[in-house]
Amino acid sequence: MTEYGWIAPALAANPSVPEGLLLRLAESHDEQIQLALIKARRYAAMSLPLATVLSVSPHPEVRRELAICTYLPDEVIIRLAADPDRRVRLYVVIRPEEVDVPLHGPELARYTPDEAYTILARDEDRLIQDELLHSSDVPDHIKWDLARHARLHDRVLLQYGQDAEALAAYQRMVAHGDATTRRAALTSDRFRPPARLIPDLLRDEKNRSKPSSECH
Repeated sequence: MTEYGWIAPALAANPSVPEGLLLRLAESHDEQIQLALIKARRYAAMSLPLATVLSVSPHPEVRRELAICTYLPDEVIIRLAADPDRRVRLYVVIRPEEVDVPLHGPELARYTPDEAYTILARDEDRLIQDELLHSSDVPDHIKWDLARHARLHDRVLLQYGQDAEALAAYQRMVAHGDATTRRAALTSDRFRPPARLIPDLLRDEKNRSKPSSECH
């Protein structure tokens, strides 16, 4: 297809091109053709055969663009949740949010199926884990799955556990040697620091609130 220069990308961007020709264009594995095809159909339903071809593209940017298309078959979203490219997996996490929404267009119904979230909850990438934990679109049972990661275990308990286990997690976190862990506890509105730790927390330079010249 690439021997025809601009013609193939122009065909790929044409919304009236038949599905059979679109598949041939997508199967060329030409990055510019595949990107043109996706961008012209970002907010339209994409067939399973076409989306499947694009989901195994050798070009990470193609798979990233595909991941934020509005209407994708569940099977393809699930495949992208296990993609080797970190940004592809991240886009699967955040796809229910408003990403590149047109100013004047139909109401979007972008979502991520639970099967994809289940795969992502096992992801060892810290950014993926944090996005899952803090996303309002991720179901609570998926966030509980994140407790399998040692660094998130107490954070999950603090946010979703029963009072006793949440309090125990808070007490461990607020006295933790890692500043980020202490900050996660101190910014929670569920508990207040125990009196015995107040002197140490006031000396916690990494987590003390800094005075702002803009606040009076």
